[in-house]
Amino acid sequence: MVVVKDTHKKSSYGGCQFERMMPPWDDVNTDTPIINIVISFEEALKLKLAIETCLIELNKYKRSAKEGMRAAINMAIAPKDTIIAIDEGKLKS
Repeated sequence: MVVVKDTHKKSSYGGCQFERMMPPWDDVNTDTPIINIVISFEEALKLKLAIETCLIELNKYKRSAKEGMRAAINMAIAPKDTIIAIDEGKLKS
């Protein structure tokens, strides 16, 4: 289980470490059109498993109920720690 620092959630369904981010975090601003994140094959498999595990849990919600319609995946990216973590999120109303 991946632990994400500096967030209100203490754990996730898993995640991965990424190799690098382009442009570097210090160069990112509101005008940055795209951010590339490079992940090794092995770490990408961990990310895939975390997403699938979260989707399996989200699939248990009744899709016609409000909770099920708002169910989402939250991808938390900690650029300074080079961590991506997956947990449950909620869509706005």
